[in-house]
Amino acid sequence: MKSLRLLGVPGGKSIRSIVLVSFLIFTCLFLLRISPSPASEETAPNISDVSSNISIATAWKNISTDDNACIDRSRIALQNAGFQNINVTNQSISGDFGQYKGTVRCAASEKIAFFVVAGSSTDTAFRRVSEIYDNF
Repeated sequence: MKSLRLLGVPGGKSIRSIVLVSFLIFTCLFLLRISPSPASEETAPNISDVSSNISIATAWKNISTDDNACIDRSRIALQNAGFQNINVTNQSISGDFGQYKGTVRCAASEKIAFFVVAGSSTDTAFRRVSEIYDNF
């Protein structure tokens, strides 16, 4: 799988890179439960509460379907990879596999599906994102 990267962003068209970087940042913040909005002293996240041992694996795949078909394929891919508690939000779908969180972002307008898995082990995160990618 050539497109599998750890915290990687693919090269290519600048709009695609911007979309992927934005998605990766917001996904990481979501997975770490950190709000991307400006924080005052009262709402600033306590970094000591966030595990320092979080690994994030990503992959992407070119698609030729619309967002609805991509979400349907993503749901099946997540379920076949063993993820549970599947939740759809706009163009993204997420699920849990134990302590790991997996998300697929469908960007049909950019002809790409972007996969992210975060958890405590780099090897396991890569294995889980590969399973979602392969089942997609």
